[in-house]
Amino acid sequence: MDGRPYGAHRLRPRIFTDQQIDTLLVAAGRLTPRVRAASWQTLLGLLTVTGMRISEARNLNDDDITIDDDAGDGSGWVRVTDTKFGKSRLVPLRPTTMTAIRRYRRLRDRTFPAPKTTAVFVARRGTRIARSTAGNTFREIREAAGLAGGSTEPAARLHDFRHSFATNTLIGHIRTGGDVDAMMPVLSAFLGHVGPEATYWYLSNTPELAAALAERIQARGGGDE
Repeated sequence: MDGRPYGAHRLRPRIFTDQQIDTLLVAAGRLTPRVRAASWQTLLGLLTVTGMRISEARNLNDDDITIDDDAGDGSGWVRVTDTKFGKSRLVPLRPTTMTAIRRYRRLRDRTFPAPKTTAVFVARRGTRIARSTAGNTFREIREAAGLAGGSTEPAARLHDFRHSFATNTLIGHIRTGGDVDAMMPVLSAFLGHVGPEATYWYLSNTPELAAALAERIQARGGGDE
C-alpha cells in the first residue's frame, strides 16, 4: 500500500472546455423520448456546476433540492446524502440552476403524472436512472458529441465533469489572485472529500492546473533567475 487516498492507477482526467460541455448538452438534448433528453441535459448541467459524483446525482430525491427562502433570489440547495465516504453535505445552487431544474420537473411530471419513483432524474420509463443505464446513455451522448476519444485523446467520461469542476474552480481562484491553500478546504467540502489532502492528490498531474500556477508565478516575476 502506498498510503494514497485512492488507487495507485487512474485514468488521466479530461478537463472539458466550455465548448465541449455545450456540445455534450446539445447531444443530450437530442436523445429520445423528450423526457429522457430533458433528464440528461439537466443532470449533466448539475454535474457541471456542482462537481457531484454521478452516483450522488442519480440518487437524489425531489426533497433533496430546496429553494433558499432566506436568500430571496431564487437560489437553492441540494442535500447530498448518498456519498462515497458516508458524509452528508449541502451544495449551493444558483438561481439559473434552480430554474433549469424546475423546468425539467414540470416536463417530467406532465409525462409521468403518477410517479414511479421519488428520484429527481428519471429514465425513459419514469424510473430512477440505473448505474448501467447511466453508463450506456453517456456513451451514446459522447459519441454524438464527437468526444468518444481516439489514439491521441481519452474518451469523455461522466467523472470528467467532476474533475473539470474541481480544476476550473481552482484555476479561476488562482487567476483572480486567491490563496490556493485557503481555497482547498472549501473545494474539498464541495466535492465531499474526506479532507484537503485528498483534493490535492485528486488534482495532481493536471496540466491545466499546472499552467494556471505557472501563469501566477510568471505574473509575480517568480520565473526570473
